[in-house]
Amino acid sequence: MPFCLHSSEPWQSLGEPAEQILEAAAASGLLADFDRACLSASLAGAARLAPGAVLFLNVIASTLYDRVFAVDELPEMVAAAGLTPDRIV
Repeated sequence: MPFCLHSSEPWQSLGEPAEQILEAAAASGLLADFDRACLSASLAGAARLAPGAVLFLNVIASTLYDRVFAVDELPEMVAAAGLTPDRIV
């Protein structure tokens, strides 16, 4: 199961440097799964955003190069979170 840096509390993480976590995910062949899990967690947390606030997402470039993900899956994830594309940066 992929792991994610996000926590239910703002500004908390797993306590590991992001670089080490990304390297471990890549070495395990789970980088895409890791990135999608983090995006999913970020979008789930978007329910707590103030009306009209925007959500800044960090996405690994290789994830965006996946045409199916970028064109189909990501917009579906955004809509399922109750957000519109204009609220995503």
